[in-house]
Amino acid sequence: MEKRKLPQGWKWAKLGGKLGVANIINGSTPATDNPQYWDGDILWATPSDISKLNSIYIDNTERKITESGLASCSTTLLPAGTILLTSRAPVGNIAIANKEICTNQGFKSFKPKTNVDSLYLYFAIKAIIPEIIKQSHGNTFVEITKDLIQHFEVPLPPSVNEQKNIATKLEKRGNEIEKMRQAALRQKEAAEALQGAILREIFPFKEGDVLPDGWKWSALGRISANIQYGISKGSSQTPSGPKLLRITDIQNGNVDWSRVPYCECNDTETGRYLLQDGDIVFVRTGATTGKSFLINAPDNALFASYLIRVQCDHNFINPAYLYSFFQSPIYWNYISEGSRGGTLAGFNATMLSKMRIPYPVKRDDQISIANMFTKKMMDVEKLRMTANRQLEAIEAMPAAVLREVFDFDAETGATI
Repeated sequence: MEKRKLPQGWKWAKLGGKLGVANIINGSTPATDNPQYWDGDILWATPSDISKLNSIYIDNTERKITESGLASCSTTLLPAGTILLTSRAPVGNIAIANKEICTNQGFKSFKPKTNVDSLYLYFAIKAIIPEIIKQSHGNTFVEITKDLIQHFEVPLPPSVNEQKNIATKLEKRGNEIEKMRQAALRQKEAAEALQGAILREIFPFKEGDVLPDGWKWSALGRISANIQYGISKGSSQTPSGPKLLRITDIQNGNVDWSRVPYCECNDTETGRYLLQDGDIVFVRTGATTGKSFLINAPDNALFASYLIRVQCDHNFINPAYLYSFFQSPIYWNYISEGSRGGTLAGFNATMLSKMRIPYPVKRDDQISIANMFTKKMMDVEKLRMTANRQLEAIEAMPAAVLREVFDFDAETGATI
């Protein structure tokens, strides 16, 4: 989009320096080993306080310091209306102080001068945060320095009243966008809740319940032809040998086989670990422990050691039905209660083989349930994708609104 010329009477103004729009102030931290400096009444902000905000304004902090703590270090008590910008870990989170506050060294704070409206300056800085982030640098961590940030420029209307009018409209628009975002989040949550409701409808049982006529409970080991761990092999992007399916290749219930790496192995290993249509693999460690994936048209692939494979005995159980059961609350309750360790560290083949599965004896009934599950999950996924698209569009709106106001050609205006 072609940038516009500054309106008549507007000027380009540097953020800091003698003629800048604000005094830029660094923060500091009192000695953490001195209890006399802490648990006082003075707000003391860290970048994490800003990252938790869902508002333009900050009026509380997780930690507070005493008068002695304030006097002991170079942090400054900042008045309400000061703009706080995180300058490291991470760069770019921003808020306006609603009360007197001081900060640690992870901020560059802007105390607006008398001819500058605080809320207007907040939005003007917010509009250039992507450029501020680009120019941040550092070896240990990325940060923006005072010397660098003071030279950034913002467009400044000639009067405080005009600044206030612009800022008020931006704040109102921001509130409208936030309402839209919350509505889209509720729609996404409703889609996720619907998935749980569908699974409870399909599998309304608890372990040990009396099942309907024609159903039975069986341990997974009794209705499976094989339960085994995967192969311990290194992987390579060199297209030689079969592919090696790893935990990280299973994303959101899908596998992009074109991105799965390869492994070198002999014929015996290939025969033992080659994936087949209808296999179900389980993650047995890490953050996604217990997650399962139904193999469909595998691309000459083996499965890695942090996965467990279940191959159904087709005389008893249909793979698609079994996979649908592995999404159910019964399954996840079993995993949560039976695993050892806070991260489900005890999930293993023995546990899996002992798990009791409810299923209709007739294969046609299993297939009917699996088809119903698949159809309903597709409907849920459509709802979730719609909500995600709405969220993406809504989350892009604040930056677009700021561009409408602040996207001027920097070379057309006078700089002050």
